[in-house]
Amino acid sequence: MSAPWSAALQRFLDTKDISNAIATCEDLELKGDASPELISLLITLYLIDGATENAVFLWKRTPLAVRQASQGTIDALHTLTTAIVQHPLAVPTLATLSFPDYLRGIADILQDVMRQKSLALLLKSYSVIQLNDIATALCISREQALEGIDHPCEVTVTERLLHFFVKIDTSSQRSTTTRLQLHARR
Repeated sequence: MSAPWSAALQRFLDTKDISNAIATCEDLELKGDASPELISLLITLYLIDGATENAVFLWKRTPLAVRQASQGTIDALHTLTTAIVQHPLAVPTLATLSFPDYLRGIADILQDVMRQKSLALLLKSYSVIQLNDIATALCISREQALEGIDHPCEVTVTERLLHFFVKIDTSSQRSTTTRLQLHARR
């Protein structure tokens, strides 16, 4: 199935140019193209961009007939938006959603962005956390969790522990090193 929008918009999506894709979608909406596909895409783009307030406002101003014509997609995205606002680790909510074909590619980007933000939040919040807990929170395997850790840090693996030494700038003149440990269960 081909995308239900212009080739120009598709180019922005293919190159992951989220800012221009959002601007193009907003222009199309202002010109009267409030199709269920466009509204679903725009909400998804807002979520990728971290603009949850824009996603909520768009959902509120979308006519009920358009929401109903989306066959639940727009309301499911609103549920996801609400989950993100209420709890930043909303990856399990995203994992339960089924996206229509026209949104699959952009939904994968949203999933990657949400996992990276959630992982960053987990690594920032815990000094010691089990690797299985990270995998569970992100709805991925332990191996995928290890691959996803791309923070500027040194990783040392000892018998059941993963030690992360993360360099944190505390001022422009000084930096400190913080040690994070992740328990690896076998």
